[in-house]
Amino acid sequence: MKIALGIFILLLCITSLFNARAVKTASDIEVHFKFNLETKGNVKLPENFQDTLAKVNMLLDMVFSSKEFKDSLYTHSFNDSTFSKMKKPCFKKEINEETHRIDGSNVYENLTSDKNINLDLLIQETLKKTTTQGFSNACRFKITSNDYWMGSDQPLAFRYCRHIAHEFTHIRGYRHDNNVDKPYKWGRSANEDPAYGVGKIVGNLLIRWSRAGLIKL
Repeated sequence: MKIALGIFILLLCITSLFNARAVKTASDIEVHFKFNLETKGNVKLPENFQDTLAKVNMLLDMVFSSKEFKDSLYTHSFNDSTFSKMKKPCFKKEINEETHRIDGSNVYENLTSDKNINLDLLIQETLKKTTTQGFSNACRFKITSNDYWMGSDQPLAFRYCRHIAHEFTHIRGYRHDNNVDKPYKWGRSANEDPAYGVGKIVGNLLIRWSRAGLIKL
């Protein structure tokens, strides 16, 4: 029985490796995430959450290392959410003063400037229903998430990948409309927001790869 289980795990690892290589063809970099998980309060997590977190780790490595992720960002531009009074030097500001926009290529370069990304993940107890998945701060490599959004009936790996990608974009210095100087505000359009834009791109890639049989969400 143990031998059969070992063979099954080995085949699963080989399959995952094959699929990862298929996704990462023509990629020019390799980005690796490493998570340090903590909880706060009486947190409720689904069974086998560590397995889910390992899958999230693998999927984000694949996305951020892929040429498709790079190409997707290179075809986008966003309103300039790095323009603020913040002077923190942990990211490179590329500001087009004429258009008040930022090229997606600059967002990509900031997101992948470190090839080994260590993130502290804190999941905290949610005392009541909330529309907020979590939050992060520029230049601090920590993401706080609410356990309300960790329900086992949800496609958790997919949701958590998008959430981490969104918050990591904030860590790299990109803010929402309510946190930028008045001349640079863009209203409620998610397409103008780098953090929402990166989360959407990550989600679209995962769905496309899943439908192509390259990954299993």
